[in-house]
Amino acid sequence: MKKQQKQHLKKEQFIKELESTMGVVSQASKRCGIDRTTPYRWANEDDDFKEKMEEIQNVVLDFAESKLYELVDEKHPTAIIFLLKTKGRNRGYIERQEMDIDGSMNLSVEFIDPNAE
Repeated sequence: MKKQQKQHLKKEQFIKELESTMGVVSQASKRCGIDRTTPYRWANEDDDFKEKMEEIQNVVLDFAESKLYELVDEKHPTAIIFLLKTKGRNRGYIERQEMDIDGSMNLSVEFIDPNAE
């Protein structure tokens, strides 16, 4: 079998493994018996292969995003905050840290007693 044919078969095998590992390149590479840097080299050399890798990564992101929306729908505060910080930035939902550089450091901590009225 020619070297190009072997490489083509390895690329196809890798793409299948990449799908089954939810886009984790190191796991897919290990299952194929190739070095984890090989797929990146292939992607630099082969636009079709690169496109397939990117499509799998987009599917994985879509899947994760759908799970995030499920958590938001179930009213999980952390998921809601995360969604607002990432998707709601243009509406002002952004976390900022401000520091004055004047040689002094001020720290303010407020404790709230849940039993207080």
